[in-house]
Amino acid sequence: MEKILKKLCSVNSPSSSEEEIVKEIVKMLPKSCKTHIDNLGNLIVFKNPKNEEEKKVVVTANLDEDGLMVTKINEDGSLNFQPLGNLKNSNCLIGSVVSLNNKLDGIIVTKPVHLQTTEERENLTKFEDLLIETGCKTKKEAETFIKLGDILNFKNNFKKINENCYKSNFIGDMACCSVLIKLLQNETNFSFTAVFIAKEKAISNSSKTAAYFVKPALAITLKPFNIIKNKDYKLENKILAPIYEEKLKHNEELLNLLEETAKENKISLEKLVLKNSSNETALNIASSCNGVKTISLHIPYKKYHPNATIKKENILNMFTLTKAFLEKINNFNFNS
Repeated sequence: MEKILKKLCSVNSPSSSEEEIVKEIVKMLPKSCKTHIDNLGNLIVFKNPKNEEEKKVVVTANLDEDGLMVTKINEDGSLNFQPLGNLKNSNCLIGSVVSLNNKLDGIIVTKPVHLQTTEERENLTKFEDLLIETGCKTKKEAETFIKLGDILNFKNNFKKINENCYKSNFIGDMACCSVLIKLLQNETNFSFTAVFIAKEKAISNSSKTAAYFVKPALAITLKPFNIIKNKDYKLENKILAPIYEEKLKHNEELLNLLEETAKENKISLEKLVLKNSSNETALNIASSCNGVKTISLHIPYKKYHPNATIKKENILNMFTLTKAFLEKINNFNFNS
């Protein structure tokens, strides 16, 4: 699992530019898997597809990261940008290193504190106040490797902190993708469809497009859960199963079956209500086609910026639980 995670974290995948990571995932898959890439870039993989009915169980993970879009190239070679994804706090970006089309590195900067006015120091920095310093002397020089509208990603920095902890940019979604890849690599008799969702942070409903292609009856979404942001929950060593997320109540029968599976496999599972937390992926899939029964598995991690950390034990537990649950629901009545 560590080898898969390290590889995923080494590939750039800013939202709307996931082509490279899709190629790497396809390389990791067994030849028996059938793949399809839709018009939005979602990678859809059929595991043991024997007939149409056995393609009805879907497991998803998001493969896109937050990124930046170049909105202006200045005369001094610096760049203006806008965030692409869930980046909302501009102050946390200052000092971050970004990759400029894999040709140069840039640094996100702002006016030094000692040169700011009193008013500027008292107010939060806005995205439009930030620049990417490229090291170029002129606009013409910068335009040799960058153009308006280019999507940039943060510099990847995967590292194993100790025997049970990894850190990298946006490691939460990559951990979920690692679990999904491992499920596809595993020798199993049951059938399911894996969907690696692209552009979810840029378009927000690309998962619905994939759902209409597959037409599932049941879906499991694998998601990261930031325990730094949600300090009310002491859930670092548990897999989480939301009963309710904003605008979406998950299927009660499936949740009970999941809880039973966790107990059988001695995995700590916490069912909880997340009133102020949305899951657009699950909501999009649940409301597609004729309606889809959904549940969501959340893996706890700690997200700072630009780094995030996750425990190896939690990744392995998510894999074990998802695999055992897929085996159990093989006999689930889709039409009930």
